[in-house]
This record gives sequence, C-alpha cells and structure tokens, in this order.
Amino acid sequence: VGKRKSSFVMSRTLPDGSKEANAFRRMMKAYDSKNYKNGVKIAKDILKVVPNHGETMAMQALIYNAMEKKEDAMKLASLALRADISSVMCWHVYGILHRQEGNYTQALRCFLQAHNREEDNFTVLRDLAQLQIQVRDYEGFKDTRFKIFSSKSGQRVSWLGYSIANHLCKDFPSAIEALEEYIRLEEEDKGRSSSRYELSEEVLYLAQLFFESEQWEKCLNTLDSKKDAIADKRGRLEMRVEALMKLDRYEEAEAEVNALIARNMDHVKYYGIMQRAKKFNDETPVEDKLAMFAEVTKRHPRCRTADRLALALHTGDALKTEIDSYLQVSLRKGVPPLFKTLSSLLKDAEKCEIVKNLVLGYAENLKVHKSFVQGGDLESPAVFVWVQHFLAQLFDFEGNYEKALEAINTAIEHTPTLVELYMIKGKVLKHMGAFNEAAKVLDKAQSIDTADRFINSKAVKYFFRCGQSERACELAGLFTRESRALSPVEQLRDMQCSWFETEYAKSDILNEEWEGAVDKLLAVRNFFDILVNDQFDFHSYCLRKVNLRAYVKFLKYEDVAYNQKPYIKAATLAAKLLVALHENPPGSQAEREQARMLAGMSESEKKKFISKQRKAARKAEAQKDMEAKAEKAPTTKKSKRQLELVKWDLEGILKEKKFLDEALKYITPLLEFNHGNRELYVACFEVLLRKKKVLLMLKTIKKIAEFGIADGAVEYCIARFYPVYEVEKESLPSAVVEIVNEELASVFGSTSSTNAAKSQLAELAKASLTAASFSVLVDMDLSWSPADTCNAVASAAENVKSFSGEEAMSVFANVKLVTNATKGDMASLMKVFGAKYPKCDAFEISQTTSNEA
Repeated sequence: VGKRKSSFVMSRTLPDGSKEANAFRRMMKAYDSKNYKNGVKIAKDILKVVPNHGETMAMQALIYNAMEKKEDAMKLASLALRADISSVMCWHVYGILHRQEGNYTQALRCFLQAHNREEDNFTVLRDLAQLQIQVRDYEGFKDTRFKIFSSKSGQRVSWLGYSIANHLCKDFPSAIEALEEYIRLEEEDKGRSSSRYELSEEVLYLAQLFFESEQWEKCLNTLDSKKDAIADKRGRLEMRVEALMKLDRYEEAEAEVNALIARNMDHVKYYGIMQRAKKFNDETPVEDKLAMFAEVTKRHPRCRTADRLALALHTGDALKTEIDSYLQVSLRKGVPPLFKTLSSLLKDAEKCEIVKNLVLGYAENLKVHKSFVQGGDLESPAVFVWVQHFLAQLFDFEGNYEKALEAINTAIEHTPTLVELYMIKGKVLKHMGAFNEAAKVLDKAQSIDTADRFINSKAVKYFFRCGQSERACELAGLFTRESRALSPVEQLRDMQCSWFETEYAKSDILNEEWEGAVDKLLAVRNFFDILVNDQFDFHSYCLRKVNLRAYVKFLKYEDVAYNQKPYIKAATLAAKLLVALHENPPGSQAEREQARMLAGMSESEKKKFISKQRKAARKAEAQKDMEAKAEKAPTTKKSKRQLELVKWDLEGILKEKKFLDEALKYITPLLEFNHGNRELYVACFEVLLRKKKVLLMLKTIKKIAEFGIADGAVEYCIARFYPVYEVEKESLPSAVVEIVNEELASVFGSTSSTNAAKSQLAELAKASLTAASFSVLVDMDLSWSPADTCNAVASAAENVKSFSGEEAMSVFANVKLVTNATKGDMASLMKVFGAKYPKCDAFEISQTTSNEA
C-alpha cells in the first residue's frame, strides 16, 4: 500500500550528473514503487555501459529477491561483492539476503563489514543492532545502541534502546541514567509527552531496573511518587510488595497483599506471597497458617481458593470435617473440575482415603435418603450425578477402571444429556486401552454439544489414537472456516496447531504411514522455528510501542522457546520414529521378506516371481505418472498462502535416508535444558549413539540416572554406550577420554561395563516389564527377525510378576516401532499382554493375525 522509501543512498562510484547516475536513481525509484521489471531493465542498461558495477549488481540482486528469485539474487549479490568489496551497499545487500534466509550469523558478519566501511550509516547501524539482539550478542548490541543514541538522541527509540541494551548487559547505572534522563526531558517538554500507557511503561520499567539492581528504596519512591502516572495498578502493587519485603517492611507488604487478593481472590500465587509477608516458614505452627486462610475467608466469604489451600494443612478429625464441608458445597453447586482441584490433595494416601470414604457415603445416602447424611436436608437430583461423576474419577485415579465405569454409567443413566459424564467415561476407557470405544463415547459427547470447541478437540484426539484419521479430520473441520483454497487440515497447519499435527503423526505411525508421520512432525518443528525466527520483527516494534517490560520477558521466553511441552512431545516421537526408520528404512523389511521367499524357491519359480514383480513395478510407475499429470492439469488457482505451507524437503529426507540428521535437528535445541522428560532423554540417547557423540551420550545417561527409576533404562544405555566408546576413544583427545573415564567411575562405579550393565538389567527384568524389554533389545542382533524379537520380549514378560496396562502399551508400541513388526509377528506378545488386559484394543488378536502368525 503506497510507496516505500529506499534505505539506500545514491551510488558512490557513478559520477554525479552522469547518465548512469540518473539511471541508477530511476532504478531505486522503480524498486521503491515495486516496479521490479523496469528496475531490472534499467540495471541491465547500466551494466552494459559500466560492466561489473558492484552497486548496480547489488540493487539488481535486491530486486530479484523481491521478485522471489532467491537463488539468482544470492549469486548476483556475491558477484557484486567480488566486483566492489569496499562498497557499503554491496555488503549491506548481501547481509539483507542472508538475513532473509535466516542465516543470521553470516548476515551479522556482512553488516559488520558494512559498518566498518561507513561508521555513521544509520541504516546499517539499525540493521546491525537488530541482528545483534537476535543472536544475543549483548555487548555488541550495547555498543551499537550507544552509536545510534549518539547520532539520533532526539528520538525516543534511541533512549529506550540504549537503556534496554545496558539492562541486558547488567549495566544498571547506565540503563537507569538514560531512562531517568529521558523521563525528565519528557516531563519538561510537554510537546514531547508520551501517552498515558507509554509513560506508565517507562515508569514501571525504571522501577524494575531499580529493583533488579537492589535499590529497593528508590524502587518504592518511584512507584509512590509517580503513582498517578502508572496505568498498570496490579503490576505496581506486585512490585511494591516485593520491594517492601526486601526492606523488611512486612506489615506494609501484608496490607498490599490483601489489596491484591481483593482484586483476584483465586490467584494462588498471592497466598504464597501472603505467607512470605507474614514471615511463615516450615517451622511456623499450622494453626497460624490456618488462621491466615480463615481471615481471608472471613474477609471474602465467596472465596473458595483459601478454603481449598487450607485443606492441605488440616489433620485428623478436623481434616475430615473440613473436607466434608468443602465437598458438599462443591457438589451442590455442580463444579465439574472439583476432582482436578483436589488432585494435589489426593496424592496423600491418608487424605485420599478420607475423601473416598466420604464420597462413597454420599453416594449411598443419596441413593437411599436423597441427602448427604441420614436425616439431613433433601438434595437436588443433580447432586447424585455429580457424586457419581467424582467417584468415577477417583476410581480411575486408583486404577480401578471397572468400578469407575460402573459409577459413570450410573450417572449417564440418570442424566444422559450431561456432556461432562461422557468426557470422563472416554477418559476411563482410554486408560483401559479401549481406544475405539473411547472414541465412540467422545463422538457422542460432541454430538450433544456441537458448539463446544474443547469437546470437539478431545473427540479429534481420541479418533486419532485409535487410527481413525479420516473421522478425526472430519470433526476438526467443523471448527475451521469454509475455504476453497485450503482444506481443514491445511488450515490447522496454517494456524500452527501443534497438538493436532502430533496426534495425527501418532495415528499415521499406528497405520504404518511413515511418510505422513514424518511430514507432520516436521511441521511441528517448523512451527517452533518460525516462533524463534519471527522474534526478529519485534525488536523494533516493542521499542516503538514502549512494551519495555514485556519485551525483556519476551527475550527470556524466546531463549527457552523449544523447551515447551508441545515441542518436547513432538521431538520425542520424532526421535523414536526417525531412529526406527534409520534401522528399518521404508521397504527394507519387504526386501528381507522377499529374500527369504526367494531362498526357498526353485530357479523357475524365482524367474516367474521376479517377472511378476517387474510387471507390478511398471504398472505402479505408470499410475504414478498419470497422477503427476493430473496434478499438473489446470485446477482451481491456489493462493500464495497455500503454496507457502510446506517448507521442508520431505521427499529428499526419505529418498536420501537422512533420518539421523533430521533427528539430531529435533533434539539439539533440547540438550541444554533440564526439561525433566525422561522418555525424551532415552530417545536422545538412541540418536546420539548412532551419531557416535560420546560426551553427549554420557551427559544423557547421567540425566536418565538422576530420575532414580529402576526400569533398566540406565543399564540399557550403559550396555549400549561401552562398545561405541571403546571404538571411538582411539580417535578422541586424551583430555576427553580422561573426563569420560572420571565421569563413568564417579557416577556408575569403577566396575561398570557392558557385562555388568547387562547383569543388572537381567535382575531388574524380574520386576519391571520395561526392563525385561530392554534386556531383550540390548542383545537384539541383525539376524533376528521381528517375530524373533517379539517372541523373546513375550517370553521375558511372562516372568514379570506384575505390570500396569499403561506400561504394557508403552512397551508394545516401542517394540513394534523398533522392530517394524507386523501384527502377525507380535501375536505372542499380544497374547501375553491381552491375557492380563483383555479390553485393550492393541492386544486384540483377530483371526487374520492368528493366520499370519
């Protein structure tokens, strides 16, 4: 919309007033007005007269880039730089092209070269500052911001940017001085005054700088003296409370916390601050803490959060009385998330038993007397439903799925139109492994309330988990816009819906559609790559809009952007899948089966079989060509947005079998975080083992050991680690070998070895199903068929005394993925697990499976 002004000045190597200089000016105007064809024509005319003119070639490269000719633009920019290596414009353009490709390190080098050749070029300084903060070069960012501040001190952005740069470098005096001076100048110059919001943010950011530099008295003075200028009243109160406590002014802090609780009674964080303001600690008598919660309840009678938090402190008869009161009030009101609210309380066995006995008593009395207690007030019929709803969740929590189903079915018979009941029934069936039945129940739930997006999403997830992808996508499409350009699935990808892609990938794995699964997991990684790269646009935006506190938080968030549950789930699944595809590339198992068949055939039978296979291959190739032609045929014109949806080379990954390289891309951003996901660490180890990353393997094993879970994962990893280490240590530096040996001795003992790890694994296999599967997989040989491995795991599982259905499903899925086994191969394993968990869909042995076996 409208014309944009070019950030480049005129050519420095074309004489002023010459025909070529005038043409260069017209070329820049053509670029600014997006008349790219004319711009290219002018550039070519100039180059005919002045061949290899670097700045003209650089501008032509910039125009090509705007015309989406990325490769041509990059080649031309490189040639321009060779033609005129001293040109600021050539270096700047080359940096811009690298920046657009996401190659920030190379772009930064180019901008530094441009800056060295012209230190007072504001455009280069601005672009340089943005790149330095993008790659977290705080010291460089500070220096560049100072230069911008020195040359453009009349602009607000210069003052704020310089202050933030000093803050990020922990140079608080300089940051405070710049911000204080700017606020003072603003107050003196009325024509320069900011809006109320902007001034509020400046003042609060100044107070934050005082607080972080431990100048708490000045922080308080700023918050009090400029109280009227601050629009964010809650933010001011929260900061004031913390500053008061730092100055040991606890009584004043307590008064401020009461004001915060009055604003939001359900914010749990405020109750923790209140306890700190009252100087409570672990040695504080429980009575004092209970009195604090009682005081809040007295002041705010409708506040239920204080009552709930107080339940964790009660013991004995008082505990039973308080829980009884809390439950009755909540069940009368019909609070669906009541069980979730009390989940932290139920982790205590004693309190869980009290809750269970009370609710069972309610259920019995309501059935007979229609009241919570015999002789009590009559209750509404709806209360009985909510009691059964709570009971079902309680039995499910204990793993007593049959009783949970009985309770929830009773509730559904009573009120068949209550959606929440079907949600819980589906959850119980899911925990039993009955995914098909669970999906049907959730389908019923979403049909009752078709306007509820949450229920719809749950139903979509359940259909994916039982492998019914088409029905899942159909349901997901109910909440997407009608569009001719994009299908519902493409719209969800465009909206970067991570959970949908991850669940779809799981469904594809279940249906052995490996290509689709890889594609969807690549999409999730792309979402987070975009999240990290898109921060670039906000470096200038936040300064212009004066979102100073939010900007600092935003930078900290972006530093840990990959350490989020959606990415961790996708990365774990991707690492497992890609390792499995590396070991069993698509088609490799079929090739092995074919080799076995050919081995048992006569020469004539072999010739007939091979001829038949060739005919089938030619037919498939012809079909593929027809489909390709059909795709090229004129169809409805796709939007530009639709063409931009896919940005990864899926075909290249599958064709060139770059599975481990892609797996490494998933796990690399997570190796520096303590994300607490043990499953991911085990998956990471499998990738690093095959990439022979000795130090990272050792680090991963240590992380797994920190969890202290005796399921054989540590022993399995050690047993796999030693053979690789013995081979690789010959090529490692002596210092690295010494560090590895020291770590192994300190963490795993001097007697640690492959044989010792296998012995420990064999012991653990007697009590843990996971360990039993690891004990088989650690010895798995290339000569083993998938059926051999599955039979060995089944045999080991029979010797395990007890295991949960969840553990059985996890082991089953892992063995299936690792071995690429068919249902026929897994018949023995399905028989062992199915005998213990007959309702689990995964362990059902059909007639077809029996015949395959």
